[in-house]
Amino acid sequence: MFERSKFQTERKQTRTAQNEDLETILLVWFKAVRSQNASISGHLIPQSSNGLAKQMGITLSANPILLERF
Repeated sequence: MFERSKFQTERKQTRTAQNEDLETILLVWFKAVRSQNASISGHLIPQSSNGLAKQMGITLSANPILLERF
């Protein structure tokens, strides 16, 4: 019989952000905008993350597609 629990912990991956501070601030911004019932289009998140990164002095090297999937 196949033991499912035996393999579950081996398959899980924890992925952390390269810039955790930027990710935290971006999430706070996202929640604040959504709490005002404003819609956020797909191109707005990468633009905001780039702007926040510049203000924080961080150079982003992320793939734009990854930011759009946020």
